[in-house]
Amino acid sequence: MRTVSVDFKVFLSGILVLSLLAGCNRTIANELSTSQNLLRQRREERQQLFQQLRQQLRSEARPGEDALALNPNFVSLKLTHQGRIRDYLLYTPVSYDKTRPYPVVIGFHGGTSTNARFARTTNFQQLADEKQFLVIYPNAVNKNWNDGRGTVNQDIDDVGFVTAIIEEIKRLRNVDAHRIYATGISNGAFLVQRLACERSDLIAAFSSIAGAMPTLIRANCNPARPVSMMMINSPDDRFVPWEGGEGRRGKGGNIMSIMDTLNFWRMRNSCTASFQKTLIAEIPGDKTRVSVINFNNCKSNSEVVLYKINGGGHTWPGGEAQPAWLLGPTSKQINATRLSFDFFQRHSLHR
Repeated sequence: MRTVSVDFKVFLSGILVLSLLAGCNRTIANELSTSQNLLRQRREERQQLFQQLRQQLRSEARPGEDALALNPNFVSLKLTHQGRIRDYLLYTPVSYDKTRPYPVVIGFHGGTSTNARFARTTNFQQLADEKQFLVIYPNAVNKNWNDGRGTVNQDIDDVGFVTAIIEEIKRLRNVDAHRIYATGISNGAFLVQRLACERSDLIAAFSSIAGAMPTLIRANCNPARPVSMMMINSPDDRFVPWEGGEGRRGKGGNIMSIMDTLNFWRMRNSCTASFQKTLIAEIPGDKTRVSVINFNNCKSNSEVVLYKINGGGHTWPGGEAQPAWLLGPTSKQINATRLSFDFFQRHSLHR
């Protein structure tokens, strides 16, 4: 019987160890590969979930469900304009009496937003129960109004859409046609300025929050009558430049300065008197400060007002659910919803 040398034994042991190590390496490699695949799969699943959540947040609000969540007295309505089905929310006050005519407030949401979100922020529906008026919240096509800046939805006739809504509401409810009003924020405020130029024959007064007149519509702005316009703006608005020019965010477009917009309406109405005052700060911890410029003694009892909010943001004063990290501070010193309706009550179309 032959004796195996020590060197050969060592050699065989080395082979065995290397085989074991190779097996371990393969096992470790397989485990690492499996772990990496699981991590990658979980990361992809998280990314897909994030995309789904983001898409859900960005998706169009479902009017019927949102209206019901806001208040059971909301109804979601549709009409066809330009061959396209458009939608809007209608709020009827709880104690509505069909035997008497009611004022109407039409509220326009900002760009990339929806009518339901605007309703939550402004809460005109709650004031409507108190003051007895109808509220309409239209929805824009793809969340943006054709407001006259010439940057978005130029093929959409939103002025005609608003006109169609007014005619439709007159058939659905008992409407005081002399007291129909328009208000809006940002993209909706630009549309309000356009409506003041083009539909002052139907709309009695206007409030424009965090917006100004688009430069492109100024030359052809020839309203049928003197226009009562209330504006609320902040020099610190990061979206709408106080000094005018190109919009800093959103859909851009050139706009007039806040003071030029104010003076445009003052001159159109031939106002000859004015007063200015700083409002007393009443909300502790709110660093915004508000002053008001009021032009009166204008043609046909029209009125032009500007509330200037130092330290404010691109927001609806007194409103809810407006993220400060994106839009800046929301002033609580004034409430744009109540101020707008108080302003509206002072004006009506001549009978």
